[in-house]
Amino acid sequence: MFLKQPLYMGGKIRASYQMSKMAVELYRQGERKTEAEVLQTVDDAYAKVVKAKELVLVAQKYKALLQELDRNVESAVRHGLRMQNDRLKVGVRLDEVELQLRKAENGLRLARMNLCHVTGQPLDTQLEVSSEYPQLDVLGQVQTTDVSLRPESAMLEYQTRIASEQVRVARSSMLPSLALMAKYGYTNGIEMNGRKLLDGWNFGGGVTLSVPLYHFGANTQKVKAAKVKLQLAQEEQADKREMMLLELQQAANNLDEAQLEVQLAEKSMAQAEENMQISQKQYKAGMETLSDCLEAQAAWQKASESLVDAQFRRYLATVDYRRSAGLLVQ
Repeated sequence: MFLKQPLYMGGKIRASYQMSKMAVELYRQGERKTEAEVLQTVDDAYAKVVKAKELVLVAQKYKALLQELDRNVESAVRHGLRMQNDRLKVGVRLDEVELQLRKAENGLRLARMNLCHVTGQPLDTQLEVSSEYPQLDVLGQVQTTDVSLRPESAMLEYQTRIASEQVRVARSSMLPSLALMAKYGYTNGIEMNGRKLLDGWNFGGGVTLSVPLYHFGANTQKVKAAKVKLQLAQEEQADKREMMLLELQQAANNLDEAQLEVQLAEKSMAQAEENMQISQKQYKAGMETLSDCLEAQAAWQKASESLVDAQFRRYLATVDYRRSAGLLVQ
């Protein structure tokens, strides 16, 4: 039996141990990256369901407004206050909103199926989805200078550190190595004059020292190659870090624009609501034409849909910012 216990290998053992630890962390950061991508995909599918539900509600409210207007016009025509042509105009709008409602319902159905697909559920699963987006308020902590929390940034850091340890491993082949050696065995020797020579158990031990003297430049080339890989890893880390900072800045810009878009859409929605109410009152009082009243209702519908779209984009922009800043997965 022969045993050998290294005492010093030029730093190779320690470097290899550090590389194994960093490889584990690199794998964990890869898991975080995958988790963040999955969460963003699910958030996108979820947001589309919420948006589709809101569009269905807008179409239903618009249809209810037209139906109420149709009843008022019918009563006015019956009493000779309006012409039959007014009912026809309202009927055309009712047909249009009926088609819009059908499209919105079909869109909701497809959005639900897509969410089932993304979450691994059968496509016909009846998922209960809230009509509101989850609260992801990050406006008070928006920053554009730090991407260290992103798993991609950590992965690049570990890759660079592993390349640095590989330089130490390559350099260790040019350094002395020291080890303990032990040998234990049984020798069954030959027999001479009725006696066996070298018959029995034996034990030996010692210390071995290996000093590289000349290796025809092979080890030197290994070190140079490892240094080149380290330089490439450092350059890749710097380049991708800049790209991530650009991506973070773009995500912050998109979030700022989406927030402003929601504010403007809410303002337009309030104005359209007020204008529609005034128009309805004036039409009932005979101070406004039916066409003006219909246009006011159509403007309300458009403002409502614009607000739904703006809220949808703000939510997606918030999720994208959190991913770009490394906040989506803690």
